[in-house]
Amino acid sequence: MFDENLYFNSASLSRLMEREWAAAYADLDLTPPQAVALQAVLESPGFTPSKLAKVLVVGRPSASRLVDGLCKKHLVKREYRLEDRRECLLIPTKAGLALKAGLVQANKRAMRNISEKIGGDLFHAVSGCMLDIRRVL
Repeated sequence: MFDENLYFNSASLSRLMEREWAAAYADLDLTPPQAVALQAVLESPGFTPSKLAKVLVVGRPSASRLVDGLCKKHLVKREYRLEDRRECLLIPTKAGLALKAGLVQANKRAMRNISEKIGGDLFHAVSGCMLDIRRVL
């Protein structure tokens, strides 16, 4: 019935991926969105929350909630700029930096598990197609 319904199939796939990545990040006590946000901050320290929202393709309120959660876990801190106290920069803490290798391993583990289930060729084809669709939309 929904074989060609892109909304239904992408939402279903998203829920399945959420489960896979939740299992991968469980040992780090992070949700998949928190882990991805932390990875972004680790890769580019000094992101503003607005830039993080853009990179993660989420609204600013969603990005702010993710940052709040990471700050509560003492993985990221907000540094306010002297010239404009309304804007802050997101900086990883020592605890956040300590998770970098664990995040990389969790990603590799999740991608390997999914690739083994669906096959490497399909894994890469789907990833590429989804990125192409995101770029167009």
